[in-house]
Amino acid sequence: MRTVLCLLVLVLGSGSSAFAQNRDGGLGGWTKDDTRRELPLPGLEVIDATVVKLAVRTNGWWIVTLDNGQVWSQIENRSTATVAVGDDVTLRRSRIGSYVLTNIKGIETRVKRDR
Repeated sequence: MRTVLCLLVLVLGSGSSAFAQNRDGGLGGWTKDDTRRELPLPGLEVIDATVVKLAVRTNGWWIVTLDNGQVWSQIENRSTATVAVGDDVTLRRSRIGSYVLTNIKGIETRVKRDR
C-alpha cells in the first residue's frame, strides 16, 4: 500500500505537463470576461434601418428584424425603449464594445445581433 501511495505522489507531484493546470484556470489564455465579450461586427459603426418584424419575449424584451435582414434582440431591461413595425431605428457600437439601438424618440437600449 505504501509503495502505491509513493508512486502516485511521484507521478502526480512531478509537475508533468499532462497534469499541469494553466494559471488562468484552464481557459487557455482567455479570462472569463473575454469569453462574455461580444465580438465586434466588421464594418458596423452606424446603421440606419427600419423595423419590419417585431416579437416580444415573455420577460418584455423584444426582438426586431430590420429591413436589411438583420435580427437584433434587446439585452437590458428598459421599458421606455419601445419599437414598433415601421419605426426607423439607428444601431451603433458603444464605447465598451456592445451595441446600442436608438428608437425614434431618441431612447437608447443595449442590443445584441442574433442573425
